[in-house]
Amino acid sequence: MGKKLPYFPFYPGDWLKDPLLTFCSSFVRGLLIDIFCFAFECPERAVLKIAGKAMTREQLAESVRGNAQENHKGINQLIDLEIIKLTDNGTMYLSRMVREEDIREKRAAAGRASANSKQNAQQTSNKSSTNAQQNGNKSGNKKSASYSSSESTPIVPTSEPVGFTEFWESYPKKKNKGDARKAWKKLKPSSELRGEIMAAVEEQKSSLDWTREDGQFIPYPASWLRAEGWSDQAAPSVRPVEPIRHEAVAV
Repeated sequence: MGKKLPYFPFYPGDWLKDPLLTFCSSFVRGLLIDIFCFAFECPERAVLKIAGKAMTREQLAESVRGNAQENHKGINQLIDLEIIKLTDNGTMYLSRMVREEDIREKRAAAGRASANSKQNAQQTSNKSSTNAQQNGNKSGNKKSASYSSSESTPIVPTSEPVGFTEFWESYPKKKNKGDARKAWKKLKPSSELRGEIMAAVEEQKSSLDWTREDGQFIPYPASWLRAEGWSDQAAPSVRPVEPIRHEAVAV
């Protein structure tokens, strides 16, 4: 499991529209929220284990708040509906949270790789600037003393904020770059957050909202950054079509 986090993603739209949850009582839905929180705190996030061993239903019922007997009935219902899933050896886990954790780890890895690449490029640039300055100083020693010091000092161009160039090149709508740069500087994303942002951009590029009508509904990059668009759940690129059911007609 990665570092301890104080929160986990929650999508109200998915929660309200999930057809399986409509079969659950208010009590069971509340129980599921407690189980989400408990699973998030487990050493192997989203996998219900204690001391490395799979929890039993009875242990889980006693570990969350409320009446253990009623909790046990609710847990059985959640397992029957496959909202809580079981591995081959019977370990309980929450598939949505497992998937979110996998995405978070991939984004963090992408962020670290991006930061390392940027750092290596910056070190190379600094080395080149130092060499240029040393060569300039050597050349300046041969010139007349009447030259001012400013003429012998190389001008080092100002670089973009760390990670912004990669973001700008990846983001599909290249509008108002200056505004986007300001939003990026204000955000000051860490290496892990940069990874999340880059992974979210790649994911949302193929979403329905970003691909329909030639990308007309893609937000401006600065607006997307200020609204924390990387936290949004991308709509699928193709809407699922329900099969047409033909009912038999009695003759």
